[in-house]
Amino acid sequence: MTDWTSLSFVVVDVEGNGQHPPDLVELAAVPVIGGIVGEPLSWLVKPATAIKPFATRIHGLTDKDVADSPSFRDIASDVLAALNADALVAHNAHVDLGVLRRKLPEWESPEVFDTLKLARRLVSGLGS
Repeated sequence: MTDWTSLSFVVVDVEGNGQHPPDLVELAAVPVIGGIVGEPLSWLVKPATAIKPFATRIHGLTDKDVADSPSFRDIASDVLAALNADALVAHNAHVDLGVLRRKLPEWESPEVFDTLKLARRLVSGLGS
């Protein structure tokens, strides 16, 4: 088994606009290199389509909050740099990965650890 402190990974979380498929509204990334938690990065993004009210109830962001934010294209190179790691850690990772893959079609996802799947596997009987 590999010692986790020898790995380079990034913990990510995305918030979407509630559309189908969801578009990015906010992205956060925290690098962990050699067991040291790095400087958190986050971006607000103006999505191509409006944020639905139910999404606002989840994350609290409105169209007004992101009105002056850059488009994803404007931050794509910074996001790619932030995602450059041996592994990616996310909760309910398939949602985050879906958004990231749509926004960054040239990006090759590293190995992914889904904390929701891990929690369900390691602690049986968890509620939603």
